[in-house]
Amino acid sequence: MATQISSDLLWQITRNYNTYLVRRPQSGGVNMSRDPLNLSNLHRRTQEGFVNDEAIGLIPTSNGLTLITKDPKAASSPAKSRQTKSLGNGSGVSKAIQKETFSKGYRTDLNDLAIKRSKAIQRSLGPVKKDRVKSVRGVKAKKAAAEA
Repeated sequence: MATQISSDLLWQITRNYNTYLVRRPQSGGVNMSRDPLNLSNLHRRTQEGFVNDEAIGLIPTSNGLTLITKDPKAASSPAKSRQTKSLGNGSGVSKAIQKETFSKGYRTDLNDLAIKRSKAIQRSLGPVKKDRVKSVRGVKAKKAAAEA
């Protein structure tokens, strides 16, 4: 975002029409967002990364998660404002997110959302559990035992 325009004005201009906006009338009229710096994927002023000076994003990669942060000091130069850091895929990801975001002084609501999002992504990337074989109980079990 350029320093000549405020984030509130930018939101007022782009809130109804932007490349990240996804409208699904069949889902009850909820507006979603595809912004990579939006942790909740909801189309709201506080969540949109392209509008805010401080933004955090998480992207799954082949070797784990990648944390994308937006540097508020480099707001006038978009190429330098995004910083990426590979976090890997393990138990120390949430601590790494906390360390990275608290050291830069990001909003606490973004820290909590980033940790929740990282856990959800790790769960989705994990192995799929097989369906458990249901054991027969009650009257059916007694009948099966009597027949065997």
